[in-house]
Amino acid sequence: RHLFYIMTLGTVSHYRGAGLGTTLVEHCIAKVQEHPTCGTLYLHVLTENQTAIRLYERLGFYRVHEIPDYYDIDGVKHPCYLYAKYFHGNRGHLAIHKVLGRAVWSFCKKIWQLANEPSPFPVPSLPTAMFASNLLSPASSASHVLAAAESHVSSKEQSRSIEYGAEL
Repeated sequence: RHLFYIMTLGTVSHYRGAGLGTTLVEHCIAKVQEHPTCGTLYLHVLTENQTAIRLYERLGFYRVHEIPDYYDIDGVKHPCYLYAKYFHGNRGHLAIHKVLGRAVWSFCKKIWQLANEPSPFPVPSLPTAMFASNLLSPASSASHVLAAAESHVSSKEQSRSIEYGAEL
């Protein structure tokens, strides 16, 4: 695989905001797309250049890493971000998300299995349907799970108090 690097990109201050930077980067992206062996387009940007950062992120670049003291401008060191846009099936640093995703899924699967095994202790268990819909749903949060658990335990306690009251 090959890579493409944008060494320098800028516009004269008078012409900023006219879309020239976008056009220049889109032209670079088009050139990379023409070459199937080119998997990545890289660039560096000053961490304080929020306008350029917004442009790159809007065009699909990912922040890969921060590099301290990368630029030396008038004798002053400045940090930068390394940005990358991937092409032609290359996942670059995004491949780690795939690995982490598998690890998280394995962990959730193990929790699911443990939650569905019979408990050797006489403790009330949460219903499987509540566990599945609240804990494994991507949109759920810990507060939803806690609220559902408290509601379940509360209803069990109320039914027990009614049973015990009837026995007295």
